[in-house]
Amino acid sequence: MVLNRSTMMPTIAREVCGQSHSVRLIEDLLNGNHNLLVRPVHDTSTTTNVTVELQIHQIVELNLKEQYLSIIVYFNFAWYDELLSWIPEDYGGVQKLHLKNSQIWIPDILPYNSVESGQAANRILADTNTIVASTGRVTWMTMALLKTSCNVDVANYPFDTQTCKIKFGSWTFNNEEMSLRCSSNEAGMHNLVANGEWDILSATCTNNSVSYPCCEEEYDDVTLTMVIKRKPMFYIYNLMFPGALLIMMGMLVFLLPSESGEKASLAMTTLLAMTVFMQIIMAHIPASSNVIPLLDQFFGLAMIMLTFSTMMSVLLIRLHFRGKRGRTPPSWVRELVKGLAKVTCMSPKLQYNDIPQKRRPQLYHLDNQIEMNHKQDTPTKSPNGIASSLLSAQLKYIINELDASKKAKEDDAVLQEEWNTVTATLDHLSLVAFVIVVFISSIFVFWPAMEGQ
Repeated sequence: MVLNRSTMMPTIAREVCGQSHSVRLIEDLLNGNHNLLVRPVHDTSTTTNVTVELQIHQIVELNLKEQYLSIIVYFNFAWYDELLSWIPEDYGGVQKLHLKNSQIWIPDILPYNSVESGQAANRILADTNTIVASTGRVTWMTMALLKTSCNVDVANYPFDTQTCKIKFGSWTFNNEEMSLRCSSNEAGMHNLVANGEWDILSATCTNNSVSYPCCEEEYDDVTLTMVIKRKPMFYIYNLMFPGALLIMMGMLVFLLPSESGEKASLAMTTLLAMTVFMQIIMAHIPASSNVIPLLDQFFGLAMIMLTFSTMMSVLLIRLHFRGKRGRTPPSWVRELVKGLAKVTCMSPKLQYNDIPQKRRPQLYHLDNQIEMNHKQDTPTKSPNGIASSLLSAQLKYIINELDASKKAKEDDAVLQEEWNTVTATLDHLSLVAFVIVVFISSIFVFWPAMEGQ
């Protein structure tokens, strides 16, 4: 491309001329009489009207433990500076200027509920340039990463909806000196960056005039009210789902036989795991005695049921070993278990009768035969008869001992079977009660929150 000197010179001349007009205009406007601490009005009784447009860019964090909201907000302030107006024709048609905000008067707008301190509190709004029009209208587009207090309500955590308010206003100018108003009742969200944990349901801007105990005058402020709703999927998958699995493991405790030593171990392990989950939750929510969070209610219910499971496991193991010690179930226990078996639709195979007297027929036959031989040999008194009689007596003694030993084993087996039936019935009843209580309690805990989703 060939550059033509005849076409370049007028262009350069116009640029130089335009720059010189802007420089001269800035020098004329920002002369020594321009005081940044004085409101830009000719008559001090005139009110400086400041409007602000709010744009929400991103929710960075809502810290439940510390109860503060971190958010990025774009501001578009506008007001008229009577000392910064000019006639464009006098300055080569210059219609606007870009000036540093430190060169002109700007309103001292601060968030009232900021939790920042020190230098961070003094530098909340970004140091961006202003746009000054020939009419004196000043536009200041800036942004801020705000960290403001937010009173959180964790009653429905993790299905909670929070309302956070950010209050902006002048720290020194009352509403007779400076009026502050929202340009729109709704905060813009055109460039909103989605947050992985929260959805913004609404964001409104309201105007207020408030008097404070320190001062007689009223002060204007604008309040950004945000209603945000938590996305609960993370907590459902990482906390509630494992908790539900632990509850199911607690149910499995009642399916293990009482003679199993792992019955109590499984119950204690699930209870310990649930305690760990409770500690994880408490590390992320504020310590409050006013309300119990929904998730805490769920895990509290789970801990109660798992404690019940552990206690029942210990009790049933103890009842199981009563049979090994030869103790007979009391009659009232037998009747109670019969009734519970009917209530829980359980049909125990064992019939609670007296311990049967069972003996093997061949032992009876051999015993009777020895008895008859003894009676026949008694009158003879022969040596052979005496020896036979002694042998018969010894055999009879041995048979009686064997019969007694077998009968004792059979009685112990029947007795143990009775206790096994008692523990099995109580296990079944505990399982049914466990399932019913968990199901009904879960509905009462979660239904109000789920209904509002």
